[in-house]
Amino acid sequence: MRVDHAVGGAETGGNELLTQGQFSQKGDPPPVVPGPPPVVVPPPPPPVAVPPPVASPPPKPGPPPPVAEPPPAPPSSSHSPTRHTSSGTRAH
Repeated sequence: MRVDHAVGGAETGGNELLTQGQFSQKGDPPPVVPGPPPVVVPPPPPPVAVPPPVASPPPKPGPPPPVAEPPPAPPSSSHSPTRHTSSGTRAH
């Protein structure tokens, strides 16, 4: 009767057929071992292959990349703050 029930259940999902096939290959269901289940250490993941460095494509012709602006040039001697101060009212 259980077989009929399993066949009826197989019509809906099919999981019962897989279970019956596994048991039919071994004959009897695997014995239940009392106690904690054995700890299975998963194998270490395979090393990730580092892809070879891809040569960067040549820069496209066009404006050069933005360069940090250079510091402002020192003021000319005619506009230097020293001359301006010396030529102020104190110089007179």
